[in-house]
Amino acid sequence: MPLALWYLSSAGVSLTLHFVLAISLAIVLSLLLAAGLMGLVFFSAESGHDQRVAEENAAHEPEVWRDSPID
Repeated sequence: MPLALWYLSSAGVSLTLHFVLAISLAIVLSLLLAAGLMGLVFFSAESGHDQRVAEENAAHEPEVWRDSPID
């Protein structure tokens, strides 16, 4: 982020306090959202719900589909 703000400053863009705070807040919130979603992905993978659904779907698939290679 400091590199991007330095680039904008050198390009002649006026960096007001509101601008810097808005950009900083947007970056922090984006990182928190990404971390939260990744945490949910890991939690879901460890809970076993996906495995149960995969086994249930595999039981209903025709035998031909299970033996064919995926291209």
